[in-house]
Amino acid sequence: MERPDQFEIVERDREINAIRERLRQLESEKAELEASLNRLLFAREARDSPPSVSDAPVTNASSPAAKIALFRSLFRGRDDVFPKRWENPKTGKAGYAPACANEWAPGICGKPKVKCGDCPHSAFQSATADVIDGHLRGYHTVGVYPLRLGVEAFEQGFCGEVVVSLAGGEHEAQRPAEAVAEHVDLGVKPPRERPSS
Repeated sequence: MERPDQFEIVERDREINAIRERLRQLESEKAELEASLNRLLFAREARDSPPSVSDAPVTNASSPAAKIALFRSLFRGRDDVFPKRWENPKTGKAGYAPACANEWAPGICGKPKVKCGDCPHSAFQSATADVIDGHLRGYHTVGVYPLRLGVEAFEQGFCGEVVVSLAGGEHEAQRPAEAVAEHVDLGVKPPRERPSS
């Protein structure tokens, strides 16, 4: 086989550099498009947000859609993924993990050896109305990842809520919850949800 001459080497290097530069441009363009997409998604969410709680009270007699809208207005977080509670009945351990469409799928999911965040097959799910309805009905327990992403989140604040976990029984946790509410004046009554863990 013949050795390439100097001209071929220079041309090949020039082509490699051109491809690398184009990849850098594409990465930059992708980041700009993702930022635009996030901005549009957050704008749509703000537009579609339900009226404030005081304008539209929700009761046990309210429709499921109204209850879901209230829940979404009180517990806001990332739109692209949500945590789902898991429990191991053998060990008694429990926790939360990102909800994934491929969870425990044979040949795809690497659990328990591979963590969800490191899995190349992760297909994280968003919190649909059906997911929230199931949570409200007690079929499963979900949470929120409160740190939001994107330019719009930066402008409005990365975090839409502050979560304080107060362990103990119903009455044991009641007084600390009231103490937190007394000392944190946000101009709103803080919503509460009883944790399942």
